[in-house]
Amino acid sequence: MKRIRLALTCLLLAITATAFGQNIQVRGTVTSADDGLSVIGASVQVVGTKIGGTTDIDGKFVLDNVPAKSILRISYVGMKTQEVEAAPVVNIILAGDAEALDALVFTGYGAQRREAFTGAAAKVSGEALERKLDANFMKALEGSVTGVQMANSTGQPGVWGSVLVRGRGSLNSGTQPLYVIDGMP
Repeated sequence: MKRIRLALTCLLLAITATAFGQNIQVRGTVTSADDGLSVIGASVQVVGTKIGGTTDIDGKFVLDNVPAKSILRISYVGMKTQEVEAAPVVNIILAGDAEALDALVFTGYGAQRREAFTGAAAKVSGEALERKLDANFMKALEGSVTGVQMANSTGQPGVWGSVLVRGRGSLNSGTQPLYVIDGMP
């Protein structure tokens, strides 16, 4: 009788260990379909749980204790969200989503939906600056953006003057703008 009881206890422990051993470690890489480069800071979340993380500088991630047969949701700003089944090794290629970028405004300190953006932002195309005859591109911005004033302290060519946004009397912040140059390496 003792042997049967011992055998049943061992069998019960083996079944319990198998049931609790359903969690796996998931490793993977997230790359961009556009250029094949790694996506840094992509969100990797196990759907329905609080398990998740972000990709590192090489686009790699590691998630521990992921329930087997769960779904991973991978998302990144400006790319289409993708859902895949959890496995020990998961490599994801995210495609770009230009429609999502049209609804966002990128600032020097983050990204917001266009509806929620309360600041002032302006975009000047390179073609518009090329049409101006001024050799100094800073001076070429004058008249292109509402509320921007240029003031040169000297008459020497090539000398950068000061750029004022909404005049000298800004109450809560400085008057110098944030320049974001698109297309630079």
